[in-house]
Amino acid sequence: MKLGLIQVKQNRGEGLEARQEGMLAQARCCYEDGADLVFFPEEHQYVMEDGVLARPDELREITEKWKERCSALAREYSAYLVPWDYEVAGGKIYNTSYILDRTGRETGRFRKVHLPYFEQKKGIST
Repeated sequence: MKLGLIQVKQNRGEGLEARQEGMLAQARCCYEDGADLVFFPEEHQYVMEDGVLARPDELREITEKWKERCSALAREYSAYLVPWDYEVAGGKIYNTSYILDRTGRETGRFRKVHLPYFEQKKGIST
């Protein structure tokens, strides 16, 4: 199995949409180079979006759209994808990764349990 690990340079001048599109473009390159499984980096798309954590309804909408885009990419390349995102559930926000299969369907989910201080300070739950 060939893996693709997306690494990004933080560009604080880019918006959320541009950062997400950049990761999708890098994933496409990985798949076109033969990767069967691609991992996205943690928290990259929210570099300048800390205020969104205080708006859970908006955050939920962002995360749902991102998952749809990631699912479409997994389907397009019939490959696995492990995106990272925040998860809004039960009035809490979690630091979460999930696995999308070749059909774009979620097959697993992991919530980070050992949070660094800065994530705890932002209100991320375990």
